[in-house]
Amino acid sequence: MIRRPPRSTLDRSSAASDVYKRQVCKRGCKWLKKIFRVAQKKKDNSMPDELEVGDRAPNFELPACYGYKAGASSPSAEEKVKVSLKDFEDKKWVVLAFYRQDSSPEDTRLMVGFNEWNRKFKTREVEVLGCSWNGVNAHQQFIEVFQFGFTLLADEHKKVTEQYGVIKEEEDLGEMVKYIERATFVIDKTGMIRAIWRNPEDLREHPASIWEFIQKEKK
Repeated sequence: MIRRPPRSTLDRSSAASDVYKRQVCKRGCKWLKKIFRVAQKKKDNSMPDELEVGDRAPNFELPACYGYKAGASSPSAEEKVKVSLKDFEDKKWVVLAFYRQDSSPEDTRLMVGFNEWNRKFKTREVEVLGCSWNGVNAHQQFIEVFQFGFTLLADEHKKVTEQYGVIKEEEDLGEMVKYIERATFVIDKTGMIRAIWRNPEDLREHPASIWEFIQKEKK
């Protein structure tokens, strides 16, 4: 005959088991929270801080494709071109426009808008530079199809977009995908950032806003 322990003993045993489970769960939760905090800290430290107006613009040197000019000797066909921000130091202001993809509908509107205002920018000694992850061959085709009169920079290794803090992430089909945030930096002769636009809504008219700012600020 099997004897059952008294109910009070079972209750105490069950209570002790519940306490033990809560303690284990509590320790486990603390451990998971600690892991999450460490991972989050590493992630935050790996992402550069966003640049602000008044900061010094990071220097760069990138393969580039010059703007189009009519004729067989168009500079857009010149090979092994490299452009540095320091090329314009003490000479010109720079409008550095980051965009996502050559020939995409949205970025075509943006670049066509800059092209329409490019002559005005030149009258004020302002250099327009577009920058994406496309290579120089794609840039050359983009320039020649739409006859852009300004230079496009090829940041294929994503170093400059990282320096300027314009690499973002979004979820696509369950995976995190990196992309370039459309952003424009106005940089003066000394290399200081004078203005920043992020994710402009009206892409075609965006350069007009930059022109108005330069008219007011550039003496």
